[in-house]
Amino acid sequence: PHIGRVILKDSVWVGPNCCIDRGTLSDTVIGEGTKMDNLIHIAHNVQIGENCAIAGQVGIAGSSILENNVAVAGQVGIIGHLKIGEGSTVAAKSAVFQSLDPGSFVSGVPARHHKNRLRQDVIINQLPDILNRIRKLEKILPITEDNSIDIK
Repeated sequence: PHIGRVILKDSVWVGPNCCIDRGTLSDTVIGEGTKMDNLIHIAHNVQIGENCAIAGQVGIAGSSILENNVAVAGQVGIIGHLKIGEGSTVAAKSAVFQSLDPGSFVSGVPARHHKNRLRQDVIINQLPDILNRIRKLEKILPITEDNSIDIK
């Protein structure tokens, strides 16, 4: 049997249809001033710091730690035994597979630093044009049988 408890500190909001699992060996704790929207699952032994904001349909797996002032947007999944650093933000529909340093802003699946993800998206959107340029170059450059360029 689980011997831990669920502890909700002062001024915690828990929205409808949230599920907070009691700890297995230690307590599950929701820190003071944290706000939780609807349909959130908080697994066993999770520690959520003060003044966190968690939007709807988020799942936080067992023994994860959210430090103070973390914002988690809707439909995010966080695997177990991770630490989300203080002041971090996780964008909607992200999947967090590794711990985050304080002040991180991540997005996507898998969650990566948002600035890097935006750069990658730009490059991915340019790939069709890059492929067309390569095909045009291949038509005008002498290509040998081993796919090298024969420039004399």
